[in-house]
Parts: sequence; structure tokens; C-alpha cells
Amino acid sequence: MTLDYKQNLGALDRLIRTAIGFLALWLVLTGTVAGWWAVAAFLFAIVNFIEAAAAY
Repeated sequence: MTLDYKQNLGALDRLIRTAIGFLALWLVLTGTVAGWWAVAAFLFAIVNFIEAAAAY
């Protein structure tokens, strides 16, 4: 069985995901969000960076 995945994100989608990831990361690093919200924002940022890099 072979899985053949195609990239489904265009350049604009990747740029938007990267910008959202940087925004979420900035909110965490500046202390604007704290506690569990900071953990969730950090994980959200990491997921957006991975999706933008992989374009899937």
C-alpha cells in the first residue's frame, strides 16, 4: 500500500500560517497569555510552523 500525499497549501496559506504562528509565539514570549493558555498558544504556534513548512 502506497500513500501519495500532495501538497495542498499554496504560498499565501503558508505565509498566513507562519504569521499566525509568530503571533501566537509572540503572545507567549511577551507574557500576554499565561498558564494553560500559554501552553495552548505555544502548541498552536508549533503546529502552524510544521504545517507551513510541510505544506500539508
